[in-house]
Amino acid sequence: MTKNFCQIENLYQFICSQPKLHKDYCVAFVYNSAEKIRDTIHAAECIFPEERRMIINSFRKIADYVYPFDGEKEFADAILVLCKI
Repeated sequence: MTKNFCQIENLYQFICSQPKLHKDYCVAFVYNSAEKIRDTIHAAECIFPEERRMIINSFRKIADYVYPFDGEKEFADAILVLCKI
């Protein structure tokens, strides 16, 4: 996890260095939480709570609207609602 956390820290710094998005844009952050993964093969694809908080906080520095979704299904279910906001 340490190597992965360093990559998350680098991503956080990169996102924070970007200019703020126009109010017409939002960030949809789709991730896979470790709680939903039932095997060890996909564990490397998971975002752990501390990493998720860091990524979401960095997105909030550049966007007024940040929508995190735990998994592709949750995102797909919400996309039509997001388009109407």
